Parts: sequence; structure tokens; C-alpha cells
Amino acid sequence: MTHHRLPCSTPHCPSLSALGLGFLAGLIALDVPAAPPAPVAPIITSAATRFTDNGNGTVTDSITGLIWLKNANCFNLQVWNAALSLANGLANGTCGLTDGSTAGQWRLPNRNELQSLIDYTRSSPPALPIDHPFTSVASGGYWSSTTYLPNPSTAWAVNLPDGYVTFGNKSGPGYLWPVRGGL
Repeated sequence: MTHHRLPCSTPHCPSLSALGLGFLAGLIALDVPAAPPAPVAPIITSAATRFTDNGNGTVTDSITGLIWLKNANCFNLQVWNAALSLANGLANGTCGLTDGSTAGQWRLPNRNELQSLIDYTRSSPPALPIDHPFTSVASGGYWSSTTYLPNPSTAWAVNLPDGYVTFGNKSGPGYLWPVRGGL
């Protein structure tokens, strides 16, 4: 995935509002499905109270209500279209899932959902809350389902080592982290 850093005057760019680019503000409305806005300030809660390991290959986030695949790197690097397809096809018996889920219940998260996992108080990989329950978190960019509208051949991604929100060419490789719920 070719990453393009968004302009920013601070070490981390936690939200579009921090960028001061008014024309990009409309992108939030285009994220499908709807999601809570990405946090601007760190959420003060411990990973132990925020995340619940369901014991079936899934982790529930008590802040967003989203259910994440516990194995954050089941599919390795993929181009964007393959990432969408693999996430949508995820089902019980794959990637350590024993939750009874079926194909079509999982999806690629939108940009805000993916960014909601970031702990902006951490600067070393990964930029997730300390003691999070996820396994195999890759040190790289994770695809979102959100296309970067100024260039439809690119999509938004979140770089896990530092939490940067970025975009990359859809034909380049990126990681995928399936999610369900939140609708």
C-alpha cells in the first residue's frame, strides 16, 4: 500500500477536523455503514474494561458496540477489492471463529470505525490500548471500506504503528481487520 500522509502540524492526526480541510469534512457522511465519529481525544478507559474477549474468536468493544475479529491478521496483505471480498465472506470455522457467524455478517470497517481503535497516547507499535486482547496485529496499514473521494482509485487506511489516518492505492497491499455490528 502506498501511503500518503495527510498534512498535519502535530505528530498525530486524530481526526479530519484537526486537518483544517473543510472540503474533506463531507467524507464522514459517505462512510457506509454509519459509525460513531472517530475520537479526537483519547478515550480514558482500560483495555480490560473496554474490550471483551468473547472466547469465540471475537472481541466486543464496549465503547462502539462493534465486534472485531480477534485475529487482526488472518488474511495477510491484500489489495482493497480482495480485502472487501474476504471480509464479507468471513464465517464460523475460519480465522479461529467459533461464533456461528455466516458469510455476509462480517465486513471491512469504515475509516471512523477503524480509527476508533487507536490510542493516541501511544506512539509505539501498535497504537492500540495497552493490554488489548487482539492477536497478530500487523505493523502496517489497515484498509477501511471508505474510498478517498478526491481520487477514487485510493481508499482510506489507518496505519497501526502510529495511528496515522492515510490513504493508499487500492491496487497496493494492505491488511484487513473484519468487523460486524454497529448498525
